[in-house]
Amino acid sequence: MRVFLRAFNKTDSEIIYPWLCDQEVLSLTGGNSYFASKDYVDKWTENKIFNTKDYYLAICLNETQEMIGYLSINDIDHQNRKAVWGGLLIGNKNYWGKGIATEAATLMLKFVFEELNVNLFWAFWLEEHTASIKLGEKLGFKKIGILPQSLFKAGKFHNQCLMYILKEDYIQNPE
Repeated sequence: MRVFLRAFNKTDSEIIYPWLCDQEVLSLTGGNSYFASKDYVDKWTENKIFNTKDYYLAICLNETQEMIGYLSINDIDHQNRKAVWGGLLIGNKNYWGKGIATEAATLMLKFVFEELNVNLFWAFWLEEHTASIKLGEKLGFKKIGILPQSLFKAGKFHNQCLMYILKEDYIQNPE
């Protein structure tokens, strides 16, 4: 692995802020676009650090310790042993298309299934973001279906692909 995951630090907002201002980066996410001030991103990062229901983790290079992206595991339900893949963003474009997202997602699944003891992990991806859907399939996610016009972004409605993976499927194919 070329990357590792770590908890957010307050100073990460300095790195994250330019990513949240980059329309090319944001166009690939399943979230809505919005104007983000530096103060907003500082507070957002701090809130993620002290959130007990979600994990926001920095994706860092082993070689340099540089943060190049982040991911989140959301809506963790310990009683029913399920959680949602909140997102994975490689903000540093120098690392796009190099398999870094696959490595980070593999580490995330290991954490989700082996540490959080989740049984069901599910995700929504923009239907037109085929790279995310292919990544999910590569990791063992199964497609449930399409949620039509479920996200309004960039002036139009977008479909989202709903996918899931069970712990038993991860155990059969952990990498």
